[in-house]
Amino acid sequence: MSQKNNNSPNKQHDPYYTGTQIVRRLEQRQRSFKDWLLDTSIYFSFDASGFKRHALKKPTFPPLQGHEHVIVTGANSGVGYALTQRLMMRGVRVTMICRSAQRGIAAQQSLKAHCGNEPALYLADITDLNQIDKVCAQIKTAIEVGQLPPITCLVHNAGFLPQNLSFTMTGHELTVGAHLIGPTRMTAKLLSSFSDYARIIFMSSGGMYFAPLDVEAMLRYTAHSKQKFDGVFAYALSKRAQVELAKHMHLQLQKHQYTIDVQSIHPGWADTPGVESGLKNFHTKMSKKLRTSDQGAQPTEWLSCLPPLDSSYFWFDWAPRSPYLLGKRPTQSTIDALWTMVCEGASLSRDWIS
Repeated sequence: MSQKNNNSPNKQHDPYYTGTQIVRRLEQRQRSFKDWLLDTSIYFSFDASGFKRHALKKPTFPPLQGHEHVIVTGANSGVGYALTQRLMMRGVRVTMICRSAQRGIAAQQSLKAHCGNEPALYLADITDLNQIDKVCAQIKTAIEVGQLPPITCLVHNAGFLPQNLSFTMTGHELTVGAHLIGPTRMTAKLLSSFSDYARIIFMSSGGMYFAPLDVEAMLRYTAHSKQKFDGVFAYALSKRAQVELAKHMHLQLQKHQYTIDVQSIHPGWADTPGVESGLKNFHTKMSKKLRTSDQGAQPTEWLSCLPPLDSSYFWFDWAPRSPYLLGKRPTQSTIDALWTMVCEGASLSRDWIS
């Protein structure tokens, strides 16, 4: 199970050293002026042409250890389903967490038909803390009795892009509950069931580049709020916060010597049910340029099996990227306010990682 890091003096046998080597090589790769120009445009980077261009230089897939167990939330459709399928085809044990029993079972049976075996399936609404506690207890029991191996990676993929203002059981706006509070509660409840070396991944969005870390903005919507609701901006705010939350959670785990790293990633502009329903105009205009869900899932598949990393990165298409292209870095006080908001919303103490 998850343990505290006993930093090995022999770097050749230290998995952190191996992971760090991989990242350093990726960071040192030189991009051509053409690639830099196209990436800077965003339009020709986040779309399908950007995926195909980046895939030409993707790194090799790291070897599997043979006991990987990846949990994917929101795994019944879109990038989550594609990620589950790709991991299963690679021989990874996958557990799906889905909100809808009907859609979850349909996805499970489809995966069984395609892959030859079926993933484990558990049902929970990621915005409901009671359901999170129940499903985490079920998964922990399955691990304790040997039905499932310890968790090597937890992918917080489930998400919402709401058209109208709605709230979770904690009274928070839906995207805050689904993308920040629910995943943090789930992480805390599963912490003791992680493998010796493990990873947590937050599935963010390229839309986060257009939003600052603004805790006050995420808290301003209430049941009595008269402010006009902008679902796209609320989504972007929470996706920006996911990146900062991942970095802070990683530091807290490292501080307490856990051998668990926390990463964030975005899949580019992928053609998923969420994009189709939540961004109708964008989906219509960009339909021929969007990535497939499978293309959106491939870099996360690679990241989920990468050797342990000593730092938290924001990933896009097999490479760490700067999350601050269009805005300023948040202050430490703002990051602390985010941590406080998330912990309080998840009914956790600020020092739940100890």
